[in-house]
Amino acid sequence: MKINLAKINFINVIMYIFLSLFILPAKFRNILSAFFCLITMLIFIRNTAKIKPKNAVLLYIITSAVMIYIVINILYNNEINNLISSVIFMYVSYILFANIDYFKNVQKENKIIYIFLLIWLVLFLIYQVRLQGFNNYKFFFPSIGDKNFTAVAIFLLLCYSIKNNFKTGIIISIIYTLMLKSRLIYLVILIYIGINYLINSKKKNKNQPKVVTPFKIFLIFIIGTLATIGLSYYITYKIPKYKITNYRESIIDISNAIRFRSNVFAIEHIKNNKKILLIGYDNNLLKILGISNDINTTRYLGYAIVQPHNYMINSFLKLGVVFTLIYTYCISVLISKHWTNENIPIIISYIIINMFMHSLLSTNFLIFFMFVLACEKKEGNLHE
Repeated sequence: MKINLAKINFINVIMYIFLSLFILPAKFRNILSAFFCLITMLIFIRNTAKIKPKNAVLLYIITSAVMIYIVINILYNNEINNLISSVIFMYVSYILFANIDYFKNVQKENKIIYIFLLIWLVLFLIYQVRLQGFNNYKFFFPSIGDKNFTAVAIFLLLCYSIKNNFKTGIIISIIYTLMLKSRLIYLVILIYIGINYLINSKKKNKNQPKVVTPFKIFLIFIIGTLATIGLSYYITYKIPKYKITNYRESIIDISNAIRFRSNVFAIEHIKNNKKILLIGYDNNLLKILGISNDINTTRYLGYAIVQPHNYMINSFLKLGVVFTLIYTYCISVLISKHWTNENIPIIISYIIINMFMHSLLSTNFLIFFMFVLACEKKEGNLHE
């Protein structure tokens, strides 16, 4: 019996996404990620053996070294730092998503696993409503442990359902979005709809767009980050305290005031610590900046500080400025391979999310994002 490695790899990817983001408790995330990476690399080595490219030996050495490192960390229960983890997830992403035709002809497997996820989502929704009513402050997946990150997972699920024409998935995603009441995701969905409308309303755009260069996508990240920094300084120094409202009473509420001041605090810290250009704080970020949940946490201009809620600023502190810029360019190369009409609204929306959140381009969220981009667009009417 011939083994279909492509289908096994697809099942490995989609099961990892659904288990790590929607189903299993967060304490299993690291071990699940390790096995996901190992299976992906084993399949990659098997496929490489068939193709036998010129640089096969180098690929074997790199992949084997990464696998050995992961196994050692599993055996000794070590915590992989953010820099190594980012490199591993980037490498795995290139293995999986650099080839734009990698996930074709897997409709049956996709549908089966999707149905199981839907059943879980419906049961979890019923359980949460019966347990605490419609209290959205405690509404999040145990695999994530945070309302805003849960909202990002739901947004990607919505995009996945739209690309696959899964009507029930779209409905469930909308219900979860309304339950979560994430203002950022509301905004991003409107942006997604607006970009999608502009693309589909112009006849000349019905054909696929010209190939975009990775540098242009990289510039979008840079411009978005600079705009976020500018907005953070403006709100921090130009909006008086008496205009800052209680949580969710306005756009400039106490929650956003804390986040924007934290961005400013981080930029000022980088300006005064030049070594961050090359070396970040990695897992020691919160400790070094004095960020905690108690009364002794670091404060800036009257507000407690949290880690920066911006992908690049946060990565500057954790991984160093130079590494972050190189890493972001590599992400841009990967994204550029999936620059199509159906993916442009997803890409722009997800980049905007990263301007106001962290850790979405170096974890299982990166795998989910790239997986959605790699999915084939199903034509025709919506179906179950």
